[in-house]
Amino acid sequence: MSLLNLNLNDVPDEKVVEPGEYQLVVTKAEVKTSTNSGNEMIAVFFNIVGETDAKMVADYLVLPTKGSDQNNKRLRDIKSFCLACGVDISGGINVEEFKGKQPWANLKIDNSDEYGASNKVGRYVIPK
Repeated sequence: MSLLNLNLNDVPDEKVVEPGEYQLVVTKAEVKTSTNSGNEMIAVFFNIVGETDAKMVADYLVLPTKGSDQNNKRLRDIKSFCLACGVDISGGINVEEFKGKQPWANLKIDNSDEYGASNKVGRYVIPK
């Protein structure tokens, strides 16, 4: 048996950051099906650059669905994410291409009974 001599008492808890503009880095992006609605979405997971103790940030970009009056909003959300990542939107989207991209976004704080406080993307910042 190996005994690791680690001081775990001084490890800081994960935290949310104050609302504001932050640079993110995509650690994972995948197409998933929502367990709640059954809709397909692009699930994107980020770390906040320079914030080593910050909680991971997740964003769920819902794909258009037949007959939904939300399709244009959904497409605008996906478009702004792509543009913030510097991804060419003239053809199809390769979701695997997002990993490692470093978009800027305005983050806000969301509180839920299930997950507590977390940062959410308010909007992506599109470079000029």
